[in-house]
Amino acid sequence: MVLKFASFYIAPTLLSSALFSCSADFPAPSGVEMTEEQIDRLVEVMPPLASDDNLSPEVLAEIDQLQRDLAVGMFRAGLVDDLGFQDDPDSRILITYVGPGEAATTDVAAWPNKSDETDDETISDKDAFEWDAFSIDTLSEYRIRIPRHILRAFGEAGERDGLNSGFLNDEPEEEMKFRHFSDGDDNRVRHGTNGTAFTSGDNAKMVDAGNCSGSLVGPKHTLTAGHCIWRWDAQNQGAWNVPTLRAGRSGSAWAASASTSSNTGFWTPSCYRSASSFPGVGACDIGVWTTHNARMGDVSGVGWFGWWWFPTDTEFQNNNSAKFNRGYPACEGEPGSDIHSPDSSICLSNNLYGDAFLCGVGEFSSADANGHNRLFRHSCDTSPAMSGSPVYQFLSGQGKVVIALITGERTGNQPRPYAGTRITQEYSDSIAWLRTTFP
Repeated sequence: MVLKFASFYIAPTLLSSALFSCSADFPAPSGVEMTEEQIDRLVEVMPPLASDDNLSPEVLAEIDQLQRDLAVGMFRAGLVDDLGFQDDPDSRILITYVGPGEAATTDVAAWPNKSDETDDETISDKDAFEWDAFSIDTLSEYRIRIPRHILRAFGEAGERDGLNSGFLNDEPEEEMKFRHFSDGDDNRVRHGTNGTAFTSGDNAKMVDAGNCSGSLVGPKHTLTAGHCIWRWDAQNQGAWNVPTLRAGRSGSAWAASASTSSNTGFWTPSCYRSASSFPGVGACDIGVWTTHNARMGDVSGVGWFGWWWFPTDTEFQNNNSAKFNRGYPACEGEPGSDIHSPDSSICLSNNLYGDAFLCGVGEFSSADANGHNRLFRHSCDTSPAMSGSPVYQFLSGQGKVVIALITGERTGNQPRPYAGTRITQEYSDSIAWLRTTFP
C-alpha cells in the first residue's frame, strides 16, 4: 500500500490532484473563464514531471491532468499571484504516486466498534496535511501533501465566496412522527413515504451509499466516513468501495444517482489508512467521493448542504441550534447489520431514518495540529450503514450545514454511546479545496 514510485512537486498555491476531472471551461470567482492557452501558461511554470519508466502512459497522462486541475483550482481561489516556487520543499505541495490500488467487489463497509486506542492520531507533520486519493479509471493511488497555510488559504477563499453555505430557500422540515423500533432505547423514526423519492429539502440531500450513508456538500461531492470509502479487510489490507450513490432515496425511488465505477475520485485523509491504525483512526474517519460524470446536486430541487467548523468544543456543543442526524440503516439480517440494527419486521430497506430527538454531543478528544478536537460522542440513535450520515444544523445566513459525521459506536458511556468525527478547520479547508479544484 505504500510503494512510492515517483514524487512531483507542485507550486505553493496549487492544490489537489487533477484526478479524474475533464472540464473544458473553468470559471473563476469573478465569472471570468480561463482558456486552454491560459491553463497551458500556468502549467508551464510548474516543475516538470519527473521521468520514470515505471509509470504507464495512462498514469502519466492522469498526473498531467492533475497538474492542470491544480492550476485551475488555484486560479478559482484567487491565488494566482502566489504561483511560483520557493527553495523550501516544505512550502510546496507534493504529489506522490503510491502504486496500484484495489477496487472492492462489494460495498459492505464495516461498522467500527471504536475504542480509546483507535481514537488518536499521532500528528507527525504539523506543517502539512496529507490526503490519499484513488482513481477508479487507472486503479492508481496518490498521496497529496498540502502545507497547512495553503489549505487555509483555500478555506478562507471558500468562506469569503460563500462556497460552504447551503441552500437558503429549502422548504421547512416535515413533522416528526414517533415510531419506535429495534431495542427499547431506539428512538429513530422513518421519514417520507416508501417508494416516493425526496425531491426537495434536507432529505433530498441525503445519500444512500450502499452499505453506508452520506450527504451532498456540492454538486458532485458526497461527504461520508472514511471507512465507507476505504474498507479495511485486515491489518495493512483493504480496498476502495465502489457503490452507486443515490440522493433523496426512499425505497425503490430516488431523486438522483451517481455511479462511482468510472470518472470518480475517492478521497480520505492519509492518517486514516495508516498501517498501524487498523481498523482506522476515528479522528481521520472522513472522506469524499467526487463523481465527475454525475452532478446529483444540480438536479432540480436537490441542491446540497453547506458545512461549518467551530473553533472550540463549547461553540460546537452550545451554539443555540438544534442538531439532527439522518441516514440509511441496514435492517436486521441485511449485509452489514448487527444486533443494533432495526427489527426487520418494522424496518423498511433503503429508507431514511433519524432520531426523533435532538443530538446531544460531548466528550471531545483527539486534537489536530490546530488544537481542534476531532472526535466527540453523541446521543443520536444510529446503527450499521448509517456511517457517514451527517450531523447538521441551521446557521443564520448559511442555511443547513454539516458540522460532523456519524462514524461508529462505543460500548457504555451512556447517554452518549456513539462516536462521531467533527468538521474541523483542516477538514473544512479540505472540502473547500476539493470543491474549488473540482467544481
